[in-house]
Amino acid sequence: MLCVNSGDDNHSKPEATGLGNNYYNLPDDAHGIQDLIEWKKMDFSIGNIFKACYRFGEKPDTTKLYDAEKIKWFAERIIAELKREIKRDKFNGQPKAGADLDYGNGG
Repeated sequence: MLCVNSGDDNHSKPEATGLGNNYYNLPDDAHGIQDLIEWKKMDFSIGNIFKACYRFGEKPDTTKLYDAEKIKWFAERIIAELKREIKRDKFNGQPKAGADLDYGNGG
């Protein structure tokens, strides 16, 4: 599972109203970033992106460039896996939401 929560693109999502949305709420018992990662059911890649964004440039003995490259590396892995899933779904005759998107990158 690459996405947070159910990982199902067809699950109902909250309406984006521009007002305070539930997906920004924090659990009352969250005491650290790992609590948030677990609460949102982030997988390894998403969790690493989240941690690198949160501490961006603050981790001892690393730089902002290090964190940016880490974010990019994990994001590229996620994108590649999502594209494989879309191709697999098309091959199996089961188009998914977003399967017809073309971002102009030949993928």
